Amino acid sequence: MMRFFSKEEKTMTSITKIGLLSGFLFFAHAMIPFSHAWPLVWPLLGGVAAVYLVSQRGGAQSFWKGLSASAKVGFAAAAFFFVATAAALFILGQPSFEPVAKSLGAEGGVAVSAPILLSLAFAALIGMAVAMVSGALTYPLVRPKNA
Repeated sequence: MMRFFSKEEKTMTSITKIGLLSGFLFFAHAMIPFSHAWPLVWPLLGGVAAVYLVSQRGGAQSFWKGLSASAKVGFAAAAFFFVATAAALFILGQPSFEPVAKSLGAEGGVAVSAPILLSLAFAALIGMAVAMVSGALTYPLVRPKNA
């Protein structure tokens, strides 16, 4: 027997997917060597997409629901970014991966230490904050007319 999902369950599943996609793109963009790019654009776009999705499905009747959706996207993106980047740095720190690390721009050995993990956590928190701020700024543009 097939179980049909409610509108809220579908929205939450979609928000989780948006968050994981934002986190993956955040990670992949940050791993591009010598790009000097802005990988924080992906959590920002994830927060915008979350508020838009919730408003289109009739859920963003209040500012707080939109902010909650963007916070969930930001948390998923930040968690994915932190775990994936820490794992990638750990793998690149292995002696057999030294040529790969050098091709990615590492000048010396890659070592995972507490300061590096703290800086990754800080970058992840900034990504989460960016997603929330973008969601908060998007809400007035996509809110229903009767809200």
